[in-house]
Formats: sequence, C-alpha cells, structure tokens
Amino acid sequence: GLLKNAEKFVKVYEDNGVVDLNMTAAIFSEDDVAAIPDLVKFGMPAVKFLLPYRGAEALDGMPGIDDGILYLGLRKVAELAAKGYRVFSRVHTENVEIFERRKHEYLKLKNQNFQWGDVRDKICELDSLAHCIQLARMTKCPLYVVHMTVGEGPEMISRARAEGVNVTAETCPQYLVLTKDEAYGRILGKVNPPLREKWDNQQLWEGLKNGSVSVVGSDHAPCKKVHKKEFWTAHVGMAAVETMLPVMLSEGVNKGRLSFERVVETCCYNPAKIYGLAPRKGCISIGSDADLVMVDLKKKVKVKNENLHTQADYCVFEGKEMTGWPVATWLRGEMIMKDNKILAKPGYGRWLAADVAP
Repeated sequence: GLLKNAEKFVKVYEDNGVVDLNMTAAIFSEDDVAAIPDLVKFGMPAVKFLLPYRGAEALDGMPGIDDGILYLGLRKVAELAAKGYRVFSRVHTENVEIFERRKHEYLKLKNQNFQWGDVRDKICELDSLAHCIQLARMTKCPLYVVHMTVGEGPEMISRARAEGVNVTAETCPQYLVLTKDEAYGRILGKVNPPLREKWDNQQLWEGLKNGSVSVVGSDHAPCKKVHKKEFWTAHVGMAAVETMLPVMLSEGVNKGRLSFERVVETCCYNPAKIYGLAPRKGCISIGSDADLVMVDLKKKVKVKNENLHTQADYCVFEGKEMTGWPVATWLRGEMIMKDNKILAKPGYGRWLAADVAP
C-alpha cells in the first residue's frame, strides 16, 4: 500500500538525494483513503487529489478519481483535523469532463492553430476550484489549491476565507510571467493547468502581494523535447525549480511587483509553516537548520538550458536575461551550491517528517 511505498521511497531518496524533502501521497481509491491516518503518522502533512487525470486523460500510475473518492478523502482529512492534526488536502482543480467535450470540438476544427489554453479553457479550472471550495466548506476540510493559474482565483480564495473556509492557494512562476500565446507556448509550454493571459499574470501578482495567494511553488515536471512532439499527445509539464527564484527576483523584486520580504515569505517561510516543517525549515533562528540562500539582486544571467541541472533538454526561459540570481546555498550549515556548481554529495539529503501531531 501507500505507506510501504512511502517507506521504500525514503530509503531510495536518502541514498541519492542532495536536499531535504517531505512528500505527499496521491489518493486514488478507498484503500488509499483508509491509509491516510497512517500516512499522517508517518509524517506527511497532506494528501493530494489529482482531479483531471482520468478516462482518456489518465496517466501511468494515475488511474483517476471521481467526486466520491474526493469526498471520502476530504472527509477523512477533516476527521484528523478535528482531532487537532495539522493536516490538509491538496487539490489539482480542473474539470476533466468539460475539457473532454471541448477537446472533441477542437479536434474537428480545420484550422489547428489554437493553444492548449484555448482547449483547456479556464472554465475547467474555475468550475473545479468553486466545487472543491464548496466540498471543503461542507466537510470542514482544510484545503490547499496547488498551482492556481486563473486571475479570478485570488478573489475566490479571499471570499471563501471570509466565509470561514480554511483554504490556501499556491501559484507558480510560469503562471506569473508566461502566457499561452508566446512562441514556445503551443507544445513546449504545454502544462496542466495551462498558461493563461497577461491579465491572469497580473491578478496573481496582486494576489501574492495582498496575501490571498500564500505560496509560490515550482510544479517542477521536467520533460524532454522527444516527449513533446505532437500537440495532443505531448507530455504536460516543464522544468521549473531552478528558474523559480530567478523569476521571482527578476520579475518580482526588481520590477517592483513584490517586496523581497514577500518573496522570502511565499517561497520559503509559508511553505515550511503550512507543511509542518517550521521552525526547523523556512526560518533563520536559533535551533533552525541553517538552510540559507545567498542571492545577488544585480547579477544578470542569460538563461541557457545547458547551464541548468535538470533532465529536461529545453527551458521555456531560454535566452531570457534575468536580473537577480542565487549564488550560494547552504543546507544544514553545509555549502551545497556555489556559483552554479552543485557541491553536495548524493545521500546528503534527508526525509523530514512533518510536525503535524496534536
């Protein structure tokens, strides 16, 4: 079951990893739902519900879930929360049924010059977001919305919070700066949920600024060009972890969209706190882990995929000059990166159980 897989993964990771991590498990069945309390006791603060990957959209190892499994899972997490566990449910909010019907319509078009964000329109995300907020309200389950892309999202989150729903939202750098119509967008930029419009970018920056969006995550999903040959069958995802901080510094801090303090809060402190890893992680204080990143806000770097440490063989920011770049990283007091060279030895990374018990 899930717990055995988690234990196996930790062993493999601690032999090979170079940074510390926690993880969450995806829930697909009633057996998985039944395993949630054991996963939480193991040290996982959350489970994840991948709503759009079913039917023709199912991926390897992701058989798909329906609203019944989502409901049972949220209810189980809510039971633990009611006992005082600091737990939550992560949801990828997209309505796959609406997408499927739209896909059939787009497949029939003579002119195939549309974008992934046209087919997988924001109605899919907005409908699912409203639906998940409503289920969280009714089950009293703490909800965490992953990689939110829609400009309407921040206001929906704020309104739900004002009405007493415990809901937190995350967005990603790609949804802050990229749009569906840019040159790479059609296949290399194919990602779920899709890239949107400039207006959505702006609203998400505003959400980060005003606190309705609490976290910036990478949603790192590296693909190779060989997996992105044809529009409909191309893998979804992009490498995003190494360009995340540069985007936030270059487009956020240096362009006056976000304060440096708010970048630290949304990229470091809030995730550590929400995931039950603070004050060990996410803080600089006595007793914390001495995880530090030194950045040079004036350093100009032209992004080249060959200089990035990823199995992806392309980068959507290729050739873009960014101002602001990390120059050194320490993990538990050990320098693990300097001037773009990884110094950590495989096996230095550790699994960290989250502090979620009552």
